[in-house]
Amino acid sequence: MGISAVQVERVIEFQRRWGGLVLPPSPGYEGGPKMLCTDMPSEALERDGWFEAGVQRASMAYSFMIGPAGEFGIDGDRWVALHASIEGWIESVALAHHASYWAQQISTLRGDAVDGWRCVISNR
Repeated sequence: MGISAVQVERVIEFQRRWGGLVLPPSPGYEGGPKMLCTDMPSEALERDGWFEAGVQRASMAYSFMIGPAGEFGIDGDRWVALHASIEGWIESVALAHHASYWAQQISTLRGDAVDGWRCVISNR
């Protein structure tokens, strides 16, 4: 099929480590892959070292992909890295899920508001 042994090994290792892992939806937008799993990469993706990361939670115009350096991202009209690694993506989803479950309030700060931010911890 013209797929290099290195790429086949990357796909096999991904499937061994992450295949079948079901993730909660990412809080705030219900996104992310539902389950991590992959199949043999296509010849078109083999050229650049990409392969699919998992089953989408809903029908979308893009796919969740693992890049040549192990980065996790989406690919539709163009590649957008969401995290430097699959491990980092999973940790960020787990942390966001945990925080959204326990936090009484979650705020997003942008621009100048970030400079004036201070952490307030309450044990209520």
